[in-house]
Amino acid sequence: MENLSNNNAEKLCKTILVGLPAVGKTTLTEEMSHLVKESTDVEIEAVSSDFKFRAVRKDKDHPIIQKFMKDYHIAKEDFELIIKTNDFIKKYGEPCFRDLESAIIIDMLEKGEFDNKIPNLGGKAMLHPKTAKAFKDRGYQVVYLKADLKTIAAHIAKDFDAMLDGASITRSPVNGPISATLRENFPEIADTSTKEFMLNRIEKMRANYKQPIDRKKLEKEKILREKEKHQYMDMIKLRNKKALEIITGRHILADDSYENVSDKSVFLKGELKDDIKSLCQIIGIQDISAKANENDTYTNSIRSIIPGISEVVPYTYDEKYNYQEIFDPIIEKELLNAPSSDNPRLVHMLGIPAAGKSTFYRQNKEQFKDYLFIGFDFIMEKIPQYHNDIKELGSVQAFKNWELPARIAGYELLRRAIEEKKNIFFNHGGTPVCHRELLSNIQKMGYHTTMYYIDCPVDIALQRAAEREKITKRHTPPQMIVDRCSLIKENLPVYKNLVNEFKQLKNR
Repeated sequence: MENLSNNNAEKLCKTILVGLPAVGKTTLTEEMSHLVKESTDVEIEAVSSDFKFRAVRKDKDHPIIQKFMKDYHIAKEDFELIIKTNDFIKKYGEPCFRDLESAIIIDMLEKGEFDNKIPNLGGKAMLHPKTAKAFKDRGYQVVYLKADLKTIAAHIAKDFDAMLDGASITRSPVNGPISATLRENFPEIADTSTKEFMLNRIEKMRANYKQPIDRKKLEKEKILREKEKHQYMDMIKLRNKKALEIITGRHILADDSYENVSDKSVFLKGELKDDIKSLCQIIGIQDISAKANENDTYTNSIRSIIPGISEVVPYTYDEKYNYQEIFDPIIEKELLNAPSSDNPRLVHMLGIPAAGKSTFYRQNKEQFKDYLFIGFDFIMEKIPQYHNDIKELGSVQAFKNWELPARIAGYELLRRAIEEKKNIFFNHGGTPVCHRELLSNIQKMGYHTTMYYIDCPVDIALQRAAEREKITKRHTPPQMIVDRCSLIKENLPVYKNLVNEFKQLKNR
């Protein structure tokens, strides 16, 4: 893409975010890029200098590396140290290391690698005078992201969680001093829920680590562990000094260095939508989060009964059609099919795809004749464009195109039915965790809840789904059936205690 046609995109591509580690620079950069695409159809990419920095450091023949080693008198045998940040800084100092980072970033800038893209630079990159001058000479503005202690601590908790998931047991913070540090100091800097989240992750990792113990290897690791602990902490201090200070309670959130290089600043509250709105205002662009969601009234209204709707609507759907024009007539017509009730009841099905939930409804239709039937597949079947896509694109692509819009319309039909106190037969598999919240909220609204669990083996469901597709052309991804089986097992004990009536039926 040579030219950006949208003013929002142009300004965003000329903005660099700076701030303390874990303040949210990468998250905001990626989310803003995504929202510009949603709201303007202008696709822009966020380019991280860290990836290029790591790649160039590994290439001893790269012109930048060769010049750097010559200018700074780096011995040839020390090339490997350039890759090992901790060891290199110990020997040559951090300013030398930052000069290399600056040279690589400026080279990217001069070669146009940031043109029409959102720069995502390393945490300290803009603190280097040469880097700051190079970007400002080209018209970039620098925005300093600030946040309070609680917000940054919560971000560190998420980063810490991700690090635990990817770390080896011997090198992870579980066996280093960081877990003890958290236990001793974290109450000073964050609320209890954040502390519990972090400590629970530590315990969960310990509990889930079931690799057979090699005693000899364990003894060797024991000897190395003290060295590893100190190396690990040194690395953290160098790479994430401010974050470590926050964890240990020795935090200093004000940083004059960032103030000196920034043109503007914005205080983040930790709520992504609000933070994007504030950032847009500072940058001088429209609130792209509002524009991207202006047609998404269904999703916003559904939040009244399922605050965690993002779990069941996890991605943005194609705005090729005006979905409200398509679905509103369907929803309004369906609402006429059942009377309102002074003592409304909701039947919620539970079971994997092709378990026999719809068959159960058909066999017991007379029992539920005063109930409004809500099923996402049922709604999808009523969409003319879905059937056109089956003919033109095939059942698999048609499913991909319409499954999510039909799902959103189904939840909107559910919301309106609850408002009108309809008896409801909700033909849903019950796998999302947020349906626990849904059932709890419905009960608070005066509904009596019954759940029918159709217990069906996966192999039988897979066979039925394949046979059904041949007849109806309705595609069900096999992996979806497998995945939802495990999710149902997790939800089953909760549902049994949550609903007013729970009934289990075997279908084999």
